[in-house]
Amino acid sequence: MSLTAGGPRFDPATALGWHDVGLDGLSCFLRCVEAVLAHHGRSAREIAASLATPLDLARSDTGRGPFGDFPGCRLEWRTMPGGIGWDEVATLLGQHRYPVLSPNGRHWPGDEFNGVAAAHHHMVLAVRLGDGVLEVLDTDASPDDGFRRSLPLTDSLRRAFDRVALIEPRPVPQDDDPAATAGRLLDRSTDRLAADLSELAGFRSLWLRQPLPETLARGLHVFVLGDVQPQLFTLARALDFQAPPELRPVVEALETAAKRAKKLGIMLTGLHRFRSRQVYTLCLEEFEALEDALHSVLAALSAHAGRAEPPTAPTEPRRLADRLADVTKWSFGQPTQDTLRWFTTPYAA
Repeated sequence: MSLTAGGPRFDPATALGWHDVGLDGLSCFLRCVEAVLAHHGRSAREIAASLATPLDLARSDTGRGPFGDFPGCRLEWRTMPGGIGWDEVATLLGQHRYPVLSPNGRHWPGDEFNGVAAAHHHMVLAVRLGDGVLEVLDTDASPDDGFRRSLPLTDSLRRAFDRVALIEPRPVPQDDDPAATAGRLLDRSTDRLAADLSELAGFRSLWLRQPLPETLARGLHVFVLGDVQPQLFTLARALDFQAPPELRPVVEALETAAKRAKKLGIMLTGLHRFRSRQVYTLCLEEFEALEDALHSVLAALSAHAGRAEPPTAPTEPRRLADRLADVTKWSFGQPTQDTLRWFTTPYAA
C-alpha cells in the first residue's frame, strides 16, 4: 500500500471521533498509531477495524497491555537507557518508519515531572529531524500549529526518549459479513465485561473505605484514558461501520460508556495538582456513572446475544489490582508491591 504524501499528521477532520480534543475516544498513544496507519493509506473504517478488540478492561492476559499488538498492527517497544541517538531517529525517519516516543517526564520540556522524577505518561510521534530540531506530533500541541512541536536537539531531550515503539502494519482484519465481525468482537466481550464490573464494584467498595494515594490515582487515570475509553470507543466505531441496525443499541451503549470514561479520566487528571488523598473522593460519583454506563453495555451485549445478563456481584479486584500495579510501575516507576499494598492494608488516617 502506498504512503500518503507529507508524512503522518493529526487531522481532527478525518481522525476517529476527534471533536474537541485529541483524547476524544483515543489516547495520545493511539492517535500516534492512527496517524501512522492513515499514512499507510488506511481509511477510518480500516483503522477502526485495525484497533478494535473484544472488551477486556482489566486484561485477562497479563502480558497484553494497551500498548501492545492490535489486530491490524504490531508494536515493537524498546527501552533505551540514556535515550535514543539522533542518528538512529534520522535513519528511521529516512525509512518512513515514524517512531512513537514515550518521553521521560524528568527531561521532557514543560512536563510537571521535569527535573523532579522519572515518569512516562504521555506519547508523541516523531515525524521530522533536521535543522537542529526534532518535529513531533503531540496531542498537547496547539491546533494552530497542526499539533506539531519543534524541539531543539539538546542532550536533555535525547535522554527524554528512553522508550521507543515502532508500528508495523498487519493486514486489516477481514470478515465474511457484519455478523462475523460482531461475533469475533462480541462473543468474548459479555462474560469478560461482567467479570470486570464485579471487580470495579469491589474496587469502589475499597475506595469508599480508604482514600486513593496520588500515584494510584494517577495510575487510575492512565488506565481509564489509555485503555478503558479506547477499548469502548474503537469497538463502537468498528461495529458502527458495519451498520446493521440490530447493533445500534450496542454501539450507543459503548459510545456513552466511552464518554463517561473520558470524563472520569480528565477529572482525575485535573485533581492531581492538589496533592491530596481526600480530593479524589470527588471522582467517586463519576466512577459510579461509568459503572452504570458499563452495565448498560452489558445489557445491550446480552440482549444482542439473546441471553440472560451474567452476574456482576462485587468481588475482590485481583485482576484490576494487578493491572493498576502494572500501570503505576510502567508510567510512574512505583514498585508493584507498593501499589498492591493499598488493596490489602487498611488505611490509617
